[in-house]
Amino acid sequence: MSGSVGGVQAKFRQAHPLASQAIYVHCMAHKLNLVIVDMCSHVKDVRNLFNGLKALYVHFSHPSKDFKLTKMQQKLGLKINKLTQLSESRWVCRYKSCKALITNYQAILKTLDGEINEQKSKDVAHAIGVRATIVHVKFIVYLFISHEVLLSINILSVQLQAKGTTLGKSGNLVKGVIRTLENNRSDKHFSELWAEIEIFCSENDISIDNSHQGPKRRKKEPSRLKGYAVTVTTAADSEDCFNKNDFDAENYWKLNAFFVIMDTIISNMKRRFSTESLQIATSADCLMQFDFNGSLHLIDHYKDLFEINKCDLKNEMVVFKNSFCNNEKTDNFSAIQENVSKKVFPNLYRMVQVANILPISSVTSERSFSAMRRINTRVDKNGNTTAYNVLEDVNLTYSEIKNHTIEVETITDCTAT
Repeated sequence: MSGSVGGVQAKFRQAHPLASQAIYVHCMAHKLNLVIVDMCSHVKDVRNLFNGLKALYVHFSHPSKDFKLTKMQQKLGLKINKLTQLSESRWVCRYKSCKALITNYQAILKTLDGEINEQKSKDVAHAIGVRATIVHVKFIVYLFISHEVLLSINILSVQLQAKGTTLGKSGNLVKGVIRTLENNRSDKHFSELWAEIEIFCSENDISIDNSHQGPKRRKKEPSRLKGYAVTVTTAADSEDCFNKNDFDAENYWKLNAFFVIMDTIISNMKRRFSTESLQIATSADCLMQFDFNGSLHLIDHYKDLFEINKCDLKNEMVVFKNSFCNNEKTDNFSAIQENVSKKVFPNLYRMVQVANILPISSVTSERSFSAMRRINTRVDKNGNTTAYNVLEDVNLTYSEIKNHTIEVETITDCTAT
């Protein structure tokens, strides 16, 4: 979609010359997911963590093993919580997977121990391997650090997928999450997190005394970076933290795990959510609040394309706000829908059109595709080869199905006969 040469936006600009001045807005929810995917790709130990979580999910995906895990959760008085399948296209699966393992760690460990002791299943070797992975202190450390980072990311993810959110609210939350991550990148915050890790390891008989290994030799900065100002951390060890005598477990994991993950996620957040994209988000929201000065960034970009007169637009915004939105309880969007006329408010009308088509995310559209795909699959099971034609004619939307204004069973029954 976003490719500047062969992407959809580039081809759209070629086919429609006027679109060359339009701003391409990448789905914010997708950008956030790409931040997490980049972190998993660039930090090897984080990638190993999620590979272990994936292996754990695969092991307990068998009904018999899942049944044993459920029984163990009930025996320990835990809430029934299923392990989550990992997918690069699902925004919150990694957070849920980390949370599920931390919450059900003892139940999972006891279930694996029981399976290994029984020696009845052909998957005992896999159970031994999974158990060895999740009891290693490195796995536990990266599990807690990843969960801590994804906890803040998940708040933004939920906001971006909400139907009632606006570009301005989303932009402010992005900035807030970045500031939160920057504030959490501190010795004090890691000390609090390390205390939780120590308690968890103590409760589950996991030793952390000899868990770390000091570097055999100091890693130097690559020669190609000499003379450059490096803004993110690299694999090189800093001069002031290389004293081997000070390399206790907490300090080791802080420098080699916590700071590395935090720096990676913060730099990717700033790169994916650029200042320009956040300015556009804020300007669009200010326009819907009739804040002329706050929406100037958006207005200046489109005024020549749509022949917007800034002086006239400012007066139209003031008059409209005083006429229809003078009450604090007034819903601005509803007032715009009912009262913004192309003839009476021509400049405001054009700018509102622009602001409304800027997407916060494309998750609603994707939900529509998923809903139509499910219906198509059910129709195909009955041997109907005209499913695609039916769906094109019906043109179902996700909201119609979810709000029960149209029943899925009715559609499948009609198309199957």
